[in-house]
Amino acid sequence: MLGLSQGELCRLSGVGRNLLNDFEAGTRVPRSGNLDKLRSELERAGAEFLALTDGTVAVRIRPARESKFQTS
Repeated sequence: MLGLSQGELCRLSGVGRNLLNDFEAGTRVPRSGNLDKLRSELERAGAEFLALTDGTVAVRIRPARESKFQTS
């Protein structure tokens, strides 16, 4: 959806590929610093994280013209 591969996300955030794979699989929770790095890069690519009233988080994708991510 964001046009960002796992490899690119790892490279940009400085987070290891195994950590990202384990996090996506639900077998590992990254330390807060690594979560911050991932979130920051996802937000630069166009993701917006929204805290809901029930304590969960939703993610919306900003339209391409609002994205801060530059591929060059």
